[in-house]
Amino acid sequence: MFSFLDIGLLLSNTEQLGRIYVYVPAYIDPTWISDLSPVLKDEHTLNAVFNSVISLKSEQDYSFEAEEQGEYFATIHSVNTTKEIFTTSQQDLNSDGGSVIAFGEALCERIRSAERALLQSGKRHAPQYLRFRIRFPSDRMQVFSSVLPADESAWSPSFESLELIDFRLNEKRSYPRRVADLAEGKEFHVEAVHYFLIREATRQLVMQHAPNHKVRRLEGLIWNNYLEGRPYSGGETRTYPTERMLIYHWKKQGSGTPREEQAIDDFTAFASFRGSEPNLKMFIFGAVLLGAVGSSTSTVVTALVQSAITGPIRSKLGLTLPEGITTAVTANLIGVVIVIGLLWAVYRNLAKRKRQPRDR
Repeated sequence: MFSFLDIGLLLSNTEQLGRIYVYVPAYIDPTWISDLSPVLKDEHTLNAVFNSVISLKSEQDYSFEAEEQGEYFATIHSVNTTKEIFTTSQQDLNSDGGSVIAFGEALCERIRSAERALLQSGKRHAPQYLRFRIRFPSDRMQVFSSVLPADESAWSPSFESLELIDFRLNEKRSYPRRVADLAEGKEFHVEAVHYFLIREATRQLVMQHAPNHKVRRLEGLIWNNYLEGRPYSGGETRTYPTERMLIYHWKKQGSGTPREEQAIDDFTAFASFRGSEPNLKMFIFGAVLLGAVGSSTSTVVTALVQSAITGPIRSKLGLTLPEGITTAVTANLIGVVIVIGLLWAVYRNLAKRKRQPRDR
């Protein structure tokens, strides 16, 4: 299992950019944050991430430029996560929970300088791009999602579950008081939001707040390397089952004119997925029971064969049935009845589930 949040910021008009603050409604340890610019230094990965034809143009010490079909696309900056990123935990905020990730002034100055130089060279637009990852440990995987187990019978061959994923951006009513005070009058002018969600193809999308823009399969090796946090190498090593994963895309564009009216105030993406897991306890119980019935059947068959062979001799001598055959027959009959009852319970449960209406 893995759970992480990748955040990409495409910044323009950065002349007044002093610091960048990102609030996440969970405790964030600084060691969970990593810079993804090294992963993007590969055209295969750039094409997959931006779903377009992107190529590398030039590279500086702390950034590199990318082109889209021969035109300037963006300058992608590297981030020193130990010196240019600072986190403030919920204890410092005195709130119900959350952390603030702050990008320092030195990084912002580097971004301003890069954009200024490009504009002075004659470019009409000179977007600057940051991309970083927050990897959550296995015991912190419920930050944006929760799993509701279904009310299943103990005899069910599988257990269904409903996963609820709720992503919110700039929803001011969810801000802790201090975060709201810090953000007052300093919010970014957001012109577009692109939200991507990667899920296993075996999980069924049953509900979403709005129709998604696009769904596609992940390109196996390219996305495997991206998820691992390393550039595409063209090798065959796979850690994640990317060939069995889908990526869902929701987006929201600003609307209206003039430009000041195009800002997006907030963004919400809610989706629920249904999945199923095998009931291992039932299968183990069934295997043990069938093994016991098989052993009992073997005992009965062996005893009957021996009885058939030695029957005439025993009848002449006045002997009774073989020792233990009565007990074995009884045990075998009981086992058969239990197996039939178990199969009947499973059949009834499957028929009941099939009749139940499902959300669409």
